Amino acid sequence: MMTTICSRLSASGHNKGRERLDEGQQKGIPFLWLGPEDVPILFVNQFVSQFYHDAFIVTIGQTAPPPVVGTPEEIAEQLEDVSYVPVKPAVRLGLSESAMRELIAHLQANLDQYEQAQQAKGGEEGWPT
Repeated sequence: MMTTICSRLSASGHNKGRERLDEGQQKGIPFLWLGPEDVPILFVNQFVSQFYHDAFIVTIGQTAPPPVVGTPEEIAEQLEDVSYVPVKPAVRLGLSESAMRELIAHLQANLDQYEQAQQAKGGEEGWPT
């Protein structure tokens, strides 16, 4: 179970007996993520990001190199017949500008934490323990 805090909820006159907020005042209310462990983890390695009007469309997918075997010469010959490598889309996301900035900030913060953990471990690669 994961919890995140929403700091964007603000008073708009629809409190109905709940804690009273003055107009324009904000309150952090937790979002409780239910069941993320029930969603499969998909390996992805291909990303396309586009924008259309005021929205970003992010398509995330996976691909693998074509199966080729043999000597270097045989592999080169097999690769001559490959006209493209297919990418299987895993998800397409539509995000507002603010959601895109929030996603980038979350990813950057997570990468920074990962790099700090790797430096603390002496540069070993792999999943943090």
